[in-house]
Amino acid sequence: MTFWLILIVSVLMFIFFVERKRPELIRKLFMKGKAIAQVNSCEELSEDVQMQYYKLKYFFPKITYTYEVNGKKYYGKINNKFRYRVSELDSFGSKRKDCELFWRGLSEGSEIKIIYLKFMPSVSMIVR
Repeated sequence: MTFWLILIVSVLMFIFFVERKRPELIRKLFMKGKAIAQVNSCEELSEDVQMQYYKLKYFFPKITYTYEVNGKKYYGKINNKFRYRVSELDSFGSKRKDCELFWRGLSEGSEIKIIYLKFMPSVSMIVR
């Protein structure tokens, strides 16, 4: 336990001192890059969640996409239902409009904006 604590403190101190002397180095490592990706597939999944007296339907996307960074192709996917999960009702209890679910406007070949980590371009996320 103490080993890990010492290691974490050492890394944080190193980052702090490097940031003071060469701030561009840390920014280059950890800043997010932006790119345009092509949608390979997009489908909508749903699940019924039991509430106390009723069931509520939740929708979430399953999207795969490709993008290019520095001449190299990367593949990304979204299948995390908890990050993008949306209920069929809005906060006022009314049915949601289709335009509120961004993935319903996507089709194969559509372009989407993504961000990725500059030091690890294989890690990306869709920007809405």
